[in-house]
Amino acid sequence: MGNGHGKEEEDQEEESSEEILRSCSVPGRMLHEIMSSHYDERHTSLPTNSTAVDETSSLDETFTTEGTDVWMERTGWVPPEGVLVEKAACDEGLMCMVDRTIQARHSNRVTEELWASAFAVAVAAKWLAFGINNSEDALKRFNAQLSRVRTTTSEIEMPHDLSAMGRLKHRICPFCEQQATAARKKMEATSKKFEAHLVTLHETRDILNIIATSQTDAEDHQIIKPSSSKKAKWRRLVDCVATNLMVYVASMRRRSEYSCITVGAPAAHSLGFTKGGMWRLHMELEKTKQRLDKHLADPRNNPDAVDGTEFALTVSIEILRLQLNQRLDLCLPQAMGAALAAIWDALPKLCAEAHFEQLESCGMLLQVSSLLSTQGKETGMLEDFIYTLHVLGKCQIGFLPSTTSGVAPPRDTRDVASSMLWFDPRSVVLRLPSEETWAARLLQSFPPGKWMRVVPVLFSLGVNEMQTVANTFGSTSVEKEINLHGVQRLQRYCRGLSQPLAEAQAEDLGQLEHLVAKGGGTKDIDILTLPAKIAHALNGAHWISCKSAKDRTSMLCTLEASQTLLPAWQLGWNSPLIEDTHMDCANELRSQNGVRLNNCASNTGKRAYAFNKLQWQALPKQLRPPLNSSHCV
Repeated sequence: MGNGHGKEEEDQEEESSEEILRSCSVPGRMLHEIMSSHYDERHTSLPTNSTAVDETSSLDETFTTEGTDVWMERTGWVPPEGVLVEKAACDEGLMCMVDRTIQARHSNRVTEELWASAFAVAVAAKWLAFGINNSEDALKRFNAQLSRVRTTTSEIEMPHDLSAMGRLKHRICPFCEQQATAARKKMEATSKKFEAHLVTLHETRDILNIIATSQTDAEDHQIIKPSSSKKAKWRRLVDCVATNLMVYVASMRRRSEYSCITVGAPAAHSLGFTKGGMWRLHMELEKTKQRLDKHLADPRNNPDAVDGTEFALTVSIEILRLQLNQRLDLCLPQAMGAALAAIWDALPKLCAEAHFEQLESCGMLLQVSSLLSTQGKETGMLEDFIYTLHVLGKCQIGFLPSTTSGVAPPRDTRDVASSMLWFDPRSVVLRLPSEETWAARLLQSFPPGKWMRVVPVLFSLGVNEMQTVANTFGSTSVEKEINLHGVQRLQRYCRGLSQPLAEAQAEDLGQLEHLVAKGGGTKDIDILTLPAKIAHALNGAHWISCKSAKDRTSMLCTLEASQTLLPAWQLGWNSPLIEDTHMDCANELRSQNGVRLNNCASNTGKRAYAFNKLQWQALPKQLRPPLNSSHCV
């Protein structure tokens, strides 16, 4: 990210924050602070290398037989002798080998395609080259603070030029000494966990590099991470890879087309959600910082005396920062893989001059739909999702012409995924097929050195039986605040357009604002379909997520496809049969002939949606599949 340009983006975000904060409730302000603040010192001052890391620079000794033996001895997971790493990963349940593309034709003249994306593995492998370095720096800073804690507990004076930790420099009373000892042990345990995390990242990078290289030359299959990998013994080795990343396409008579990315929500599954996700960690971090600032500003405190409260708060801040970094290391490469897949799917659709001018002035709109509930573990996943998308909003994309001749099929992502150039964890360059008209024009808008911004806009609606529990007995405030923030970001993006919204999109935006303002607890599916329609009209990118992107996600993408392929104006605006027609079309796509059931089979081994009778009834009626396509029969 260019320093000047990035600073302008942050300034704009801060200016708009004040306006939004005045209109938000207290929980909304807390959520907006998370989305608008810098997420970590580790990522706010990223390296600005003058040259990118070459796509072959990571192909080090790990690709030789000797190098492979080294990491096989280091990791707990060792592929059987004579078995390729990618096959061993599939046998272990970490990965899954699927057909690169699947097609289906239906009686209503709709054609479906499902493409396995190469971005999932390639992005995780290349992102880790930078992520590991940054995490190692974070651990060094943490261990430096740990050394100061050890010094404090040993009653040794420390210099005055240290920060909050350095002010604890005099003899400590027995009570403070007990606090200091407990804090030291907690920091030591956190440091050991993070060291193990770094070892895992090294192992993951080596394994993914081998798999990504083997997939570049594969003819007709692709390696993906299935949803079942969450139950695998060595799941920690692939936790940073996007789950079930696919490109779904539906078209009718070649005159209209719908496409989106379907992917499991980016979340740190191997770390669990006992204490929530990154959103909650960040809230706790900010609250602890405020408590420390308030305590230090209290005139009753003696600045020359050891303060047990100051000590405990400072240690808590350091631990929370490292825990936040650890989760982000696993979530951000997942989101980056999904975002790049969605953007790559959207770029070839650009044709008018206004489209390219929109990208230059406003950036690429990335509309994200979440079907996670606000009950149980999925609450923690949603918290990871929220924070990860905030970080994704700081990312940028550059473009260069491809060095290879020939044009691959538009949704075959092997070449572009293998040729990515990374400048830092938030700046990536994609190589474009300059023979294509859209690519040549895009290279004019974004010559080398000029970056395209990514503008993620998240909307969330829980639709399963756990959300029914949350709507009845729990809380939906998180969902409401996410959607309020999404409406405000979408409105802000639309205000930046050179041309006002068309009447249809303006009406959709007004209806969306009304639905969100009513609050959560309704399972009104229009909260997700309306922003998708607006993004489609604005040539934005679009991705849909639930926990694993095979059941609830399949229901939503098929509904959106039917609404896109059979627009209301074509059926008659006042026709009472519009919804029934859309349902008929969607159910045809969800039937035994549909490609989404192939995706279920790849992930679970069963060609059926994982809804029992109770779960089927809990879904909004627009998202209920045919009974013979689910487990409830």
